Amino acid sequence: MARKAITKSYTSTVKDAYDGAISDIEMLAEEMRSWADNMSGTNLENSSKYETVEEAANTLEGVAQEDVPPAISEISVTYTTTQFSRRHLSRATRLSHAVAALEGVIAAAQVWIEEREKLTQEPGDEVEGFEEAREEVTAFIDTVQQTIDEVEGVEFPGMYG
Repeated sequence: MARKAITKSYTSTVKDAYDGAISDIEMLAEEMRSWADNMSGTNLENSSKYETVEEAANTLEGVAQEDVPPAISEISVTYTTTQFSRRHLSRATRLSHAVAALEGVIAAAQVWIEEREKLTQEPGDEVEGFEEAREEVTAFIDTVQQTIDEVEGVEFPGMYG
């Protein structure tokens, strides 16, 4: 019998979605670091599983929380996640949910830029502080995309195999 996918939609502010995603990534980093530390000093320390766990911990620990630009912090973001269990979520599923939230943040920020650019297309239609805000939001988008690129390749080994 095939497992049924459960799709959920979430709506929050850009700041809350971003902070929640980074928090989830930090929790995963702590779990992987704890697992690696527990394997350290045992015969598992020289195994490929230890290397995979250590690499996952290092990658996830490398994610830094950035300040959300004030211009977009309170705008609404909606993102969708999919899971195959109502109970315990695997590490990979939890990470994919965090990535979905980060992708939603990027999409909302890009829409914000596009909407503001439409307002400034006519000469004299300048929105005060838009250029500065756009630069800040664009840099934030780039940082969030780098975070996604870094964590998407993380491999979580199984507990027993």
